[in-house]
Amino acid sequence: MTAAIADYLGLARAASAFATVTLFFAAGQVAGPGLAGMLARASGSFSHAYLLSAGLTLLACVAALALPHSGSGRTVAGKAVQQAAQ
Repeated sequence: MTAAIADYLGLARAASAFATVTLFFAAGQVAGPGLAGMLARASGSFSHAYLLSAGLTLLACVAALALPHSGSGRTVAGKAVQQAAQ
């Protein structure tokens, strides 16, 4: 994850972007179990919670496919860095 963030945004913005990603991971870890429990209580089964989780995962996969290609080299402050081919 860290390498992908650095490739897409450059090293100058990688730390703040990684903090934002971590914030959303934490929000999901805090809210997810409670929401799944409420959904299970309302429906009588965890099946709906698992299906919702699977649907959201599929949506995230499709969204990830829509990301632009980061290119073959790393970027530093928006400029490509040549990688030594060895």
